[in-house]
Amino acid sequence: MHVDLPTFSDFNYNATKVFEEVWINQDLLEQAQHIDKRIKSMISLAQHKYMKKVMTATLAYTYSVSRNYIKERLKISATDCLQELKNVAQINFAITQIVIGGTDNLNKSINIIKEIKKNLTNENSEPRMFQLADFRLQALSDLLIAFGYSDELSTESRESGFNKPKFPALGCAVSIKDIDLVLTDNQTFAHCQQIIPFDDDEADEFALLDRVLYGILKLDNNRFAEDMSKAYDKNLGIVKSHATEIIRTEHFSSFIEWKNSLLTRKHSLTLQMLPILSSIYNLIFKLCVVEQHCDHNHIFFPTREIFDYSTNSNAAIIYAIIDEDKNAKGDNLIKGVFVTCDVPLNYVYNQLDHVSDPKRRANLFNQIAIYYRQEAEETDKVHHLSALPKWDHILKFYNESLMCDKNNLVAMLGYTRCLLKLHKYKQAECILIEKQNEDNSEFFKSPERWFLLGLLNRKLHKYNEAMYAVREAVGRGYNSTEVENELNLIKRLTEESTAERIKLYKRMNIRHAEPKFEQYNILSIDGGGIRGLVSAIWVCELERVTGLNSSSMFHMMSGTSVGAILTAGLSLPDKHHANMPRYSAKDIVQLYIANFDRVFSRKSFLKNALFSSYTYSDEGRKKLFDQYFEDTRLSQTLTDLIIPAVHSGSNTTVLFRRSESLIDSRRNNRLADILMCTTAAPTYFAPYVLQGKAYADGGVQANNPASIAYSEACRSGINRDNILVLSLGTGDYVPDPLHPNANRNFLFWLTNKDSILKVVFDGPQNNIDCQLNNILGTEKYHRWQVWLEKPIKLDDTRENTINYLTELARAQFEEMDAYDNDKRLGKLIERLRDQTN
Repeated sequence: MHVDLPTFSDFNYNATKVFEEVWINQDLLEQAQHIDKRIKSMISLAQHKYMKKVMTATLAYTYSVSRNYIKERLKISATDCLQELKNVAQINFAITQIVIGGTDNLNKSINIIKEIKKNLTNENSEPRMFQLADFRLQALSDLLIAFGYSDELSTESRESGFNKPKFPALGCAVSIKDIDLVLTDNQTFAHCQQIIPFDDDEADEFALLDRVLYGILKLDNNRFAEDMSKAYDKNLGIVKSHATEIIRTEHFSSFIEWKNSLLTRKHSLTLQMLPILSSIYNLIFKLCVVEQHCDHNHIFFPTREIFDYSTNSNAAIIYAIIDEDKNAKGDNLIKGVFVTCDVPLNYVYNQLDHVSDPKRRANLFNQIAIYYRQEAEETDKVHHLSALPKWDHILKFYNESLMCDKNNLVAMLGYTRCLLKLHKYKQAECILIEKQNEDNSEFFKSPERWFLLGLLNRKLHKYNEAMYAVREAVGRGYNSTEVENELNLIKRLTEESTAERIKLYKRMNIRHAEPKFEQYNILSIDGGGIRGLVSAIWVCELERVTGLNSSSMFHMMSGTSVGAILTAGLSLPDKHHANMPRYSAKDIVQLYIANFDRVFSRKSFLKNALFSSYTYSDEGRKKLFDQYFEDTRLSQTLTDLIIPAVHSGSNTTVLFRRSESLIDSRRNNRLADILMCTTAAPTYFAPYVLQGKAYADGGVQANNPASIAYSEACRSGINRDNILVLSLGTGDYVPDPLHPNANRNFLFWLTNKDSILKVVFDGPQNNIDCQLNNILGTEKYHRWQVWLEKPIKLDDTRENTINYLTELARAQFEEMDAYDNDKRLGKLIERLRDQTN
């Protein structure tokens, strides 16, 4: 049935008329007019045509209902009606902010929802106009939780007549993460370290368990399976008996069959595994559930069930979170793990519960932040990605300190340092520079503040300003190894410009030699379009410091999309000397600088009008690959080569392997054709057809191919103890490292959920980094990555972008060298240099 809805102008006029008829009161009229203005602004902000219609229709319906309801039930007070109308308007405004997108707008939505929920907490049971508002509000809350924001004023915690579940939304990681207290055996509270939730279907839960122990076990699914096999074969009592019981209850015919199943299943870490883990790794597991507490909202409550088969008196105690209700029904999944803080930190936490003086509370928050900061700094030296959540955690404590004492010097310096570690340079700049007008001379005269300003300017490639600020810090008494490293780094960057370094690459004389096979080195390069220039510069630096070409240093190379162009080029044989490389890294750098814009050749106007699904044609890309790679086949490359692509018909990953091309001529494709497959980025290029099958960009499912390369090396019989992996990223942009989706426009998800969302955002690529770091350790696994302050598109081939990426890559390499306190880079270079006879 068609319903004629009033236009916005009708709605605006009639809504005001209703208020005039029902409530002849000047104050109320002003509030009504304010609501009208908010409604009008909401519709004007709805940038999408479809959303404009939806908003107008929704608000018109709101007017219609309100007028009839008011006339029929005047017993609702005018103030209550206005408040409810205001709630509806605010909810719609929150929706609009999400539609528009952006972190600031999402934060506005959060604040609006919190304000409305606070009002609803105190409402009475009188008749209400808009019962629908509650449902819409809860839907908004769920959406924001999905974006990674905590629902601190969840409707389930209201002091109203709603039933309160014993176990509050355990499936939601945010709910678990927000709990920070566990009841101990002596009925006191202990504070929890960071909660590690098992909420990712693709994550390796054994690796997540190892994270709570700071990676000391180097544990993952494969490692556990191997260690369990050894214990089972040795007939160790606890392992043998529990494994036998698991095999029986899960209806497997043998241990081997069960082990193979373990390696492929999701949620492989169950309660039945805990006695085995306890016995093999000397751990103590305590089960706990979530309970409500009158003073602390929710806490972790131990069930008194303990798995302790350890032989070490200093065994680590791990709390495993379960859903007691689900577990009673036979669901043996663990929802997350954590450990408690040590005694000194618990004492500080407990002091917070009894101290009310703001300055004392600020100092206590600082102590907690400093405690965690030591751990974050150690992690940062070896694995920056794992350190990001730690820095974000510390940031919150410094923020709490500043809320108690806004001029607290320790908190201001610590907060700023965290922002720099999280690559939030604009926010750091606001504190270090733009707040000079505020009356806080102690902070702005602080030597450490000057040092942080120098660090910021160096990150922004303002080297002269950086040198001035660091020298000012030294003059004010700030002296440390950190300062010496920074001065040395800035000096390097100013003595030789990046343009001069590029010229040096062209003059380099590098040699080729057959690599030794006592050790096995793998080079892996991510996809990333023009950002691949970053990796190309890094490989140039390696060739410069070792004096060797890449095919001499690495036995295997693997690259996705643009990474495939780089690795294929580095392993391409010379036309006249088949055992010599045709290109070195400097040639690939020149390809990026001089020719990469040819990859992104626009379609003709007519084709673009008729076939608008893809932005670029294949013409320029194909000509470039044919020029550089000609008719060279995969089997002819100088190193083992693995290039992922995606079969677009089935969304399965296909690997182009040199090893297979040597024994199967059907797989011995031209490198130029393989590169066409792996670079066919969705929405940019059409799928490329090879041998009757259509292929899309390998980055859809394997943008970081390091794990694929490592697995292939192990599968081919290489001893894992001899393997080294160097994995090169191409720059990552994450507005918030812990909430990577927080800045996406809501309409993006709606319009792309069936195509891009399914393939591009499947598979957490960062897990590969964490898992390989656990498996190989810090000496045999190296991940180089830069974090971009602003996103750079794959096809941004403008000159200023190329210059920025070149400077960024060179500065990052110099930073790794200058801060190489543990000699990780030095040891890597030494191994690569010593690789040849």
